[in-house]
Amino acid sequence: MHPLGEHRGRTGHEEPEELGERNAEVGDHRREDGAAVIGVHASALTRSPAACQAAPALNHSSRFGRRSRGSIVADVERHAHRHGGYERLAWLTVAFTVLVILFGAWVRITGSGAGCGQHWPTCHGEIIPRTDSMQTVIEFTHRLTSGVDGLLALALPILAWRLFPRGHATRRFAVISFALLIVEALLGAGLVVFELVEHDASWARLIVMPVHLTNTLLLLGAMVLTAWTSGGHPPPRWRGPAGRIALVGLVTTMVVSQLGAITALGDTVFPVLDAGLGARLADVHRDSSHLLERVRLVHPVIATAAALYLFYLPALLDRVGASAVGPWGTAVSVTVGVQLIAGLVNILLSAPGWMQLVHLALADGLWIALLLLAARATQPESTARPSAAA
Repeated sequence: MHPLGEHRGRTGHEEPEELGERNAEVGDHRREDGAAVIGVHASALTRSPAACQAAPALNHSSRFGRRSRGSIVADVERHAHRHGGYERLAWLTVAFTVLVILFGAWVRITGSGAGCGQHWPTCHGEIIPRTDSMQTVIEFTHRLTSGVDGLLALALPILAWRLFPRGHATRRFAVISFALLIVEALLGAGLVVFELVEHDASWARLIVMPVHLTNTLLLLGAMVLTAWTSGGHPPPRWRGPAGRIALVGLVTTMVVSQLGAITALGDTVFPVLDAGLGARLADVHRDSSHLLERVRLVHPVIATAAALYLFYLPALLDRVGASAVGPWGTAVSVTVGVQLIAGLVNILLSAPGWMQLVHLALADGLWIALLLLAARATQPESTARPSAAA
């Protein structure tokens, strides 16, 4: 056979094997690249749990062949950045809401609830009042800060609808937050329109005040859970021993807070002129004392009993095998102890305005810590352990 023919024959016989080896090498390289991309993708999602929820499409390895490693990592980081921004906004809204709550208490303490008359949402019939009255300035400023809080609360569901998939807990809690804020505004408007302000001691105000505070706690709780779930954490689960124990703690705290709202109203309408526990006992035993004066001793007694349960709450959760109780359990126990001391000081000083604000701020902090403890203690072990390790 001609040498050229032999060469062609060998080439025709050996080329398929060489081509197969070359294709196998290319396939190996592609698999290595895909594995590297998956590793980078998983690492990025570990740093940001929210990104994993936001970009489920990135988890399909079939797309790696059509997309570069850089584009996939960029998508993951972009989702993580957007969700991180939402989480920061949600926590900012929580902090601002606490300030608005404290400002509302200052309105009551200073007797500025009628600072804008019976007009709402205007102030003395004007959009921007022109007055030298400090009570008007305080009430109008409180309305302005409440309006800013309303805009923040409105942004939460709007952005949640754009950033989170259907059925996500963040969507649900964001909508609940905005709805409760509307109820909060209507309750505040009712206090003004029906003149349940300043030194009014009617039964209507006695009923509305604890209702108002209950809505405030629910609003704050919904905002906290909006921020919590937007960070990739599951919401609290109330079924099971841990959920029931945590729920009892939350309900107990709410009842004590309602009594505290009535007591604070009594301190505003019927202030104790003499400092100390003796002066309060004397007011309680007067035949002419009002119900708001008599309830002053009920709140400390029930608050002390509730504090014993709340202080022991982390140990109860740990006993039933709740996950990751540690840091938030410590926060609850410490806050309860500080709150008891603040309550005692408040009584001994006859409830000065600044001390009432400190007492209320600690109550809000305890409520937030309890919610986060419940959320952490009732989540599945698979999600609790990485967080606890971090």
